[in-house]
Amino acid sequence: MSFNVPGVQIEEDHSLSLSVPLGETAVPVFLGSLAGLAETPARVDNLQAFAELLGQEVDEEDAPASCLPDSIRGYFENGGGPCYVASSTPDGLDEALSSIDEVVTILVAPDMWNGGAKEAAVWARALTTHAAAHLQMAILHTDRDQTPDDAIETVKEWGLGEEAAFAAVY
Repeated sequence: MSFNVPGVQIEEDHSLSLSVPLGETAVPVFLGSLAGLAETPARVDNLQAFAELLGQEVDEEDAPASCLPDSIRGYFENGGGPCYVASSTPDGLDEALSSIDEVVTILVAPDMWNGGAKEAAVWARALTTHAAAHLQMAILHTDRDQTPDDAIETVKEWGLGEEAAFAAVY
């Protein structure tokens, strides 16, 4: 676009060279306990790469007790980009994530309820504490079949405190 004024000409460049380059802004790490999954987070770019990492097909009928394969499948089938996966416990969370804290922005533990309510509370506190310390977001979930009122009580029982600002619960 140019404007003509006697003696003055202004031209505006609308090329992409002046824009901010796109970067990965939402990079999740999926944490769970699944045979074949290392404690050191591994980058996964697609569902096939996840299957290769595990050394098994992700959509087998004999699905493991872990929700992790279904979560990863859903993530990629809904347009998810690169992510990380790792085997961890709440106590080993800081150590497991130390190598990728600069790139990860979202912490997800689909299996947090596998050990019951007490273990879910430990996961919730560990994830939100880590998220708050590293300016990340923890994605938490309540148990299956909970009513909205039950879910509210569950979250209160977790005792997340001020760190709850770094968590979302569904």
